[in-house]
Amino acid sequence: MFNAKCLLILTLLVSVICFGCNDRTSQMMKPVVEELLVEEPEGPRFCQVGDVLHPGESCYDNNWGIFFQVLGSGHAKYLILGGSTALVADFTAPGDGIKRNFSAEKQNNGTWLITSVTPAQPLLEGDGEPLPGVKPCEVGDVLQPGEWCLDGTGDLFWSGEPDARGYYSLISWNRTISFEGPSPHDGRHLNFEAEPMGDGTWRINKVSPLEPVAEEPEEVDVPANGILVYVDPEQITSPAVGEHLQVSIQIAHAADVVGYQFTLEFDPTALRYVESSHADYLPGVFEIPSVISENSVLMAAALDSGAAGASSGTLATLTFEVIAAKASTLTLSEVILSNTKAEGLPLTTENGEISTPFVPDEPVDEPLVEEPERQFTPFEGLTISDDGTVSLIVGRAEMHAGPGRCIIFDNSSLNGIRYDVHDFFWAYRADDNSDFRAIEGTQSDRGICGYEALTEPGQYRIFLDFSMNGNRHDAVSQNVIEIKLENP
Repeated sequence: MFNAKCLLILTLLVSVICFGCNDRTSQMMKPVVEELLVEEPEGPRFCQVGDVLHPGESCYDNNWGIFFQVLGSGHAKYLILGGSTALVADFTAPGDGIKRNFSAEKQNNGTWLITSVTPAQPLLEGDGEPLPGVKPCEVGDVLQPGEWCLDGTGDLFWSGEPDARGYYSLISWNRTISFEGPSPHDGRHLNFEAEPMGDGTWRINKVSPLEPVAEEPEEVDVPANGILVYVDPEQITSPAVGEHLQVSIQIAHAADVVGYQFTLEFDPTALRYVESSHADYLPGVFEIPSVISENSVLMAAALDSGAAGASSGTLATLTFEVIAAKASTLTLSEVILSNTKAEGLPLTTENGEISTPFVPDEPVDEPLVEEPERQFTPFEGLTISDDGTVSLIVGRAEMHAGPGRCIIFDNSSLNGIRYDVHDFFWAYRADDNSDFRAIEGTQSDRGICGYEALTEPGQYRIFLDFSMNGNRHDAVSQNVIEIKLENP
């Protein structure tokens, strides 16, 4: 099975992670039995202390019927035992009463080092003649004493000599051996049966099917301008100093993605890296340790097999601490996406922009809002709240507009009255002794809108120039919101 870790590391030049990578197509088209027959026609490979096995390789412990294998996932199996970092088999098998003492440890590069092997038993000591080669088991085969064959699951069957017993995985029996059900190693379906013929030979009646050959994924069209990888949110107002800022790295318009790498660069005078984590766009990924520098974070991950099933999703999330509330950019660089053919995918990127929080201008002597010829009066039912929401109650109608949203009055009819907004804005003043000034960017000539930056200590109010059935009015909200400086 194609190893996506190899694809990612080769593509991303992180060579220390992967050793012994196999070509996806050739390995999928060559069953386990064929590999043994082609690579080791003289007989099975014996495990020896110090041997290093790569994913997909296997060997046999000195007690025949004991098959040690390193799976494509990087896990290892021995009889019904499995391990992801180490494997120790120190027990007496219930089938034949032979003491097993086998161990192996996973190395940092993904290989497995054999650290102990079961001593050879007298039963297996011969006169120096070559041991028989391993052939695939076939229904109807008759095995002579001492002969072997390999079931479709990779488990050996041995026609014992001189005791005429049959050996299959943990089973040792002088009568018919029959096993049907899920493999204790990898969950594949086993359906094996061998029958003693009474003269020391054994006949194979059933053979487990070989693992199905995985099909190559269908060709999938990728948009001409490439897959989109972007920072979300694209625009964000900087939190206060000491608070956390979190962004995610998103992917869209994607197909056949098995691995990714990206570097997110940030301004170290504005932000300090806190933590990051991979999301669930690639389920069950092999995560390469992130590389953190003063002004960047490199993250990478890959699937062991298959490809992402969705065209869009979240690759990762990153959290920073604000050390200076100022404008800066979160820049994506060195972005690489890999597919199931070990090819890089075309892509485009979009960065994230951090803006400076609103800071009201210092009050000046000349007021900009309350001109002598205009009289602003409180509008009944028009109120604001300290989260920046505007609320309007007219008769039985009740409306609300939160930050970034507006209630549109563009020659609109409400309860039989036609309303038209000519000018609207939020205003700020430092205290009761200063004048309200319009806050830049809050103006509207179509409706009344909420505001998202009530953070600066002071007082806030909304001002409105509108018409009711053609009659012009100047109004303000019924209430004033006061934001106070929190005690340190």
